[in-house]
Amino acid sequence: MLDEGLAWCCFGALPHKIGVTANLNVNYRKPTPAGSFLVLRAKTTKVEGRKAWVKGHIELLAKPGEEPTVLVEAEALYVSPKFASVSGPPAPSRNWNVCLADSSCFDTVDDAAYALRGLRRAARFPMTPERALVGPHMD
Repeated sequence: MLDEGLAWCCFGALPHKIGVTANLNVNYRKPTPAGSFLVLRAKTTKVEGRKAWVKGHIELLAKPGEEPTVLVEAEALYVSPKFASVSGPPAPSRNWNVCLADSSCFDTVDDAAYALRGLRRAARFPMTPERALVGPHMD
């Protein structure tokens, strides 16, 4: 989950919009309670040529007014392969959404959190690299 989430976070910054994992360091902080809702947050911290460095973590979905509990942290290095210019970027039909167990999908983690609590959100906010990336949803 971390490898995939961190990778998609940096793909847009890489020259050919695709990369492979060169290094992934994971630090487990706390056990994950069964049946928990998890949030993956990632941020591209540095880009040099075909290389991109990403940091991220997985946290428990926090209740309103509470700080989230970080369960695992990771740092990764992704490299855009030289052959990527020939193969091209990944298919454009792949969009990041937050999908719940009942198959409902949302644009952001915040929207999913509101739905889990039975609330409606007044406005939608665009997904950015600083926002949580939970998983790919195929159109």
